[in-house]
Amino acid sequence: MKSNESSLSFTTSYKGITNVLANDIGVSQAFDPSLEKNPKLPIISAKAIWDTGATTSMITKALAKKLKLKPISKTTVNGVNHSSLEDTYLVNVFLPNKVLIHHVRTPQCDKLSGGFDFLIGMDVISSGDLSISHAGGKTKMSFRFPSLGGIDYVVESRKETARRKILSKVNRSSPSKGTRLKGKEKRKKQKLKKKKN
Repeated sequence: MKSNESSLSFTTSYKGITNVLANDIGVSQAFDPSLEKNPKLPIISAKAIWDTGATTSMITKALAKKLKLKPISKTTVNGVNHSSLEDTYLVNVFLPNKVLIHHVRTPQCDKLSGGFDFLIGMDVISSGDLSISHAGGKTKMSFRFPSLGGIDYVVESRKETARRKILSKVNRSSPSKGTRLKGKEKRKKQKLKKKKN
């Protein structure tokens, strides 16, 4: 599994809080973009769901049929109540903002709940950085590939606390605008008194 590093990241903002992370993506037969600039392969639009609980990405039989994929091997797929031996394919996944991940191994499944065509599992997610936030009552998901560094909210919180302490000390040690104005007025009055005397 590799990436086209001409574009590395994308962000999806949702209208409110969501418990389903989904994107419209493109899927094609596998090819190496560094070797094939304009391959004559159809890229089919698909609805994808992100699933951190899935170890591998998956494609529905219907989408695999549309793409005319040829299996490269068999994979045992474990479901909630059963397991089955399924055809496995190599595909290219076109994420939003032209983020391309090619040669993704994907077993097929009969269907995905919610009407999705493709499931993005931890095989893809763990190769990059995924962050999810819910500030202002709106879910925002951001993904970049490959991984460039981690996010540590504890470290961020400590830095913010230290910054606020410094600002608080500066504000206490510096005279306020009102105090400075009063000082100027006092000096003016003193000068006027001296002139009168």
